[in-house]
Amino acid sequence: MSPAPRLPWQLFASSFITTGLAGVVGITAPGVQDDLGVGYVAIGALFCTQTLGAFLGAASVAALPRLSPSLPAAAVLTAAAVAVGAAAPRYWVLLPTMFVAGFGGFTLVTRAQGELSRLAGKTRGHALSRQHVVGAIGGTLYPVVFSCLLAAGLGWRSGFVLLAVTYVLYRLSLVHGRIGHSSAAADAAPAHARTGSVAWAVSIPALGVGIQTTIPLWLPTLLRDSFGASEASASVGAGVYFLAVLGGRVAAARLLSRLGEDRELQLSVVLVLAGYGLLALSGSAVTATAACAVIGFGVGPLLPLGVSRAARAASTDRVASSLVMAMGCVSQILLPAVVVALLVAVDLHAALCVTALAGAVALVAVRRTSASTLTAP
Repeated sequence: MSPAPRLPWQLFASSFITTGLAGVVGITAPGVQDDLGVGYVAIGALFCTQTLGAFLGAASVAALPRLSPSLPAAAVLTAAAVAVGAAAPRYWVLLPTMFVAGFGGFTLVTRAQGELSRLAGKTRGHALSRQHVVGAIGGTLYPVVFSCLLAAGLGWRSGFVLLAVTYVLYRLSLVHGRIGHSSAAADAAPAHARTGSVAWAVSIPALGVGIQTTIPLWLPTLLRDSFGASEASASVGAGVYFLAVLGGRVAAARLLSRLGEDRELQLSVVLVLAGYGLLALSGSAVTATAACAVIGFGVGPLLPLGVSRAARAASTDRVASSLVMAMGCVSQILLPAVVVALLVAVDLHAALCVTALAGAVALVAVRRTSASTLTAP
């Protein structure tokens, strides 16, 4: 067996900085509300605007590959947008900067993910798993560092400054200008996949992103309002969830050689559904937190392994990465919106449990896209 190719560390690090960008609106929301005098609707608009930019950035990598920014350009664009956001004197200045930041940041991570998948070839499942372990570490670490900045007396703007500095450092690390630029030969299409497999394959990580976003978005409120937990305990519950996501990705990366992609994907989705079952039966904050931790442990591997599955089905690794990240943006808007719509008829506990249907569809998708039906390049 030939040794695994040596892959640029910058491609792995792209996931680390993107998780900081993805969480910056939520983490800084209380400070933004107080300083700029806005309410919950305005914060929701920031998130939606950033996600719209992220969708267009991810989609541009496949739709307009020659016009879409390169990794260095995307890093500069994102750093500049976040820096302007840090200095925004009014909400209406901050709002468009989040669109630009979303566009640049997700162009960057989509390109990096596609390039990593291409370079890794048959070992893409391992490489993508490691990349998203790094991303989960970033998602856990960034809130901790920001909390330290707040404890030191710095305001919400310090979170934006921290993120802008991170993107500047990332741009400086791209000393090899060819990173993120693949040739036509390198993007040659793999063997033909079964008709319809691309849509099913893309749905696995896209639905995973939707579930991964929805649970922590509503979990603190669920613990407080439905189970009587304090705000501090509710925050701890969200932290437990994110640690479970990280744990799931670490475990998947370590066990991939032994279990294989098919078995890991099936096991991951089964764990997600089992977690939802436990959540439906939960009668306390402790059991609800444990149930969501099971969901997190299962949903963690769906994005990296799902990208690998999509790359086997799509025409190129770049197209697979673009489709997954763009549809992931759609999913992380629609699934929380489903919860909101259901709140008209049922309580939050029941509404959150209904999103288990996304896990059921993911299980069907895993079975419809078994690796035995797809030929890897």
